Amino acid sequence: MKKISEDFSGTENGEAAKIYLANALSYLGKTEEAFKYYDDYSGGNPIFSAAAEYGKAGYYEVKKELEKAADGYEKAASLSKENPMNAQYLLNAAIVYIEMDKKDKAKDILISLKSDYSKSYVIKDVDRYMALVD
Repeated sequence: MKKISEDFSGTENGEAAKIYLANALSYLGKTEEAFKYYDDYSGGNPIFSAAAEYGKAGYYEVKKELEKAADGYEKAASLSKENPMNAQYLLNAAIVYIEMDKKDKAKDILISLKSDYSKSYVIKDVDRYMALVD
């Protein structure tokens, strides 16, 4: 992936390879290196753009830069209405807001998840987190 992302940088396929490489690095615990590839993504695919934002938000969460993490998760969810990961992105934002003791903000997101993503796989977790903000 690294070679593809370098050799084809600036093309849609090369930019997509950056996301796959960053995901792999992240799963291996190489968060600093993964962040560089997420941050370097410049493709036009909104799903990959969201994945890059989500990856950066995860990095910020690990680094305990929670405001940046929450903003990143929300930004990831806003990039494409058709992204099947939006509910997960928003749930992550709500969880971070709970960690920051911004329960009103978390509650707003959780309520919107229940109404806008009622068939999503994350709904099973929404009630559990809702109990923390009530």
